[in-house]
Amino acid sequence: MKRKTLPVWLHGMQALAWFATRDLELTARALPRHEFARMQFPPLHRNEAASSSLAKKLTSEPNLEQSPAVFSKEERAAFLGDPLEWGGITVSWLETYRGNTGEIARAIGTLVGAASAGKIATREAAGQRLLIAPEHWVGMTLIDDPEDGCALVMVAADKNARPNSKPPRPLFARNDVIKIAGNASKEISPACQRRSKIASAG
Repeated sequence: MKRKTLPVWLHGMQALAWFATRDLELTARALPRHEFARMQFPPLHRNEAASSSLAKKLTSEPNLEQSPAVFSKEERAAFLGDPLEWGGITVSWLETYRGNTGEIARAIGTLVGAASAGKIATREAAGQRLLIAPEHWVGMTLIDDPEDGCALVMVAADKNARPNSKPPRPLFARNDVIKIAGNASKEISPACQRRSKIASAG
């Protein structure tokens, strides 16, 4: 699968899935429920080594609540399997996949920040798909759509949607998302690098 096989305009959850996983197959599956249900996807490749390692860790821990095992990204992916089995990809699914809730929150912040800076073109998913001007992203965030946890809606940063309003489901330009995600993964400040070196030396 190649990047160009993804749609030119990504749903919000697809953009977030790309930031969180850099996995084309998972990103393609990160659709709103009604779209995901009617799509035919080939089975996801199963990592047998990770599945075996995960099974060993689970059976060797007498009480996972008191002494949780540390699972690798591959083991978490083996545990989660196909998103269809979980009802699709949601924010909580991505948090479990990554094993880090803060990482997903930061990815949402990066997406919104890039959209408000005009670095990622966005448009509304419904109706005539009008472009969303960068200034409309200022003071906004993305949250799970109350009507479909597999979709993201654009709301004010206080996360209070207006009564009787239907917040827009934004679409994100695929090429912009891929570019910004690549830049975000390279941006490590010198201070963070020093702290990392000190921690690994100690």
